[in-house]
Amino acid sequence: INAGLSAPNSTTLLSDLKASHTQEVANLQDRYAHLAEAGYHRGAFQSIKSVFSSDGGKSALGRIGLPDDFEHDHDAYYHAHPAVLDGALQLIGFVSESMEGEAWVPAGISRVAMHRSGELHNKEQQTWACVALVDDGPKMKTCDVSLFDEDGLIMSFEGFRYARLGSSGPEASMFAAKWIPSSSSSEGYGCESSDVTLV
Repeated sequence: INAGLSAPNSTTLLSDLKASHTQEVANLQDRYAHLAEAGYHRGAFQSIKSVFSSDGGKSALGRIGLPDDFEHDHDAYYHAHPAVLDGALQLIGFVSESMEGEAWVPAGISRVAMHRSGELHNKEQQTWACVALVDDGPKMKTCDVSLFDEDGLIMSFEGFRYARLGSSGPEASMFAAKWIPSSSSSEGYGCESSDVTLV
C-alpha cells in the first residue's frame, strides 16, 4: 500500500475524515441522470447523497443512503444493503480521473470485515463511505473502502480492485441457441438423417 495514502481503520474518527475532505463535488444529480440514460445506477442505486474530496484528490468521502423516494419490503433484511454498498463502491469515480468515459467493473477484493452491525438502509441514520486510492493503473484500479455512521466504523474493504472493460462488447450473450447437424445415428428414434440437434 502506498504509504502516502492513509486508509481509514477502526481507530479513524469520522470527524477527522470530514475535516480532511472539504472540497464538495457539484452536480451529482446531473451525473446520475447521465448514467441513468446509459442504463446504469437507476432507482435505489442512485445512493450517493454528497461527495467531498481531499486536498490531494486521492481519497473521497461520501454520504450514502437509499434515495428518499425508494422503499422496499426487504430493505431491512440485509446486514448491508446492496444499493448502499454500491454507492460506496461508486466513489472510486471521484478519485481517479482516468476512469472518466470508460466502463470499469469490480474484479476482486483482498479482505472484507464487518466491524459491527449497522442499519445501512435506515434513512434516519447518516452513513458515510471513504475511498482511498491505492493503485491507479491504466487497466486496474485498487482502493480501500470504509463505511461509517456517527458511532464509528461499520465495514471495511481492503484491496478492492476494478478492471477496465474493453472498448467492444461481447459478440453474443452468455447463452445462445445454435443449430448444428447431428452426427449421431438416428436409427430407432424415428428421425430422418437430415434432422439437427439443439446444443
